[in-house]
Amino acid sequence: MGNCTVDVRLFGTVYADPVPGVYLLSVVLSIRIPRKLKEEMDKLKDAVDWPSEIRAFIEERVRMYRRIRALSEIDRILEELPETPRGLAARLVREDRERH
Repeated sequence: MGNCTVDVRLFGTVYADPVPGVYLLSVVLSIRIPRKLKEEMDKLKDAVDWPSEIRAFIEERVRMYRRIRALSEIDRILEELPETPRGLAARLVREDRERH
């Protein structure tokens, strides 16, 4: 699949009677894959629900990249924070214990 080209076309579709697992507002995503891969997929179509598999894969990738982006943002924010003086945490814990 490394040499696969992607041709994406989006078409808005609104379903009047939603099907479980299909979003109320959906779009069609069209990609090009190698012919040999499509033939292999066709051989397995009785065992694999390809649309559901592909949808689940894309959803997981979106979640993963959102987490990566969020962690990058957290790292950026942490880099901007001033450095904590050495021993501050121990001093604050000691003060808190002495109050109770």
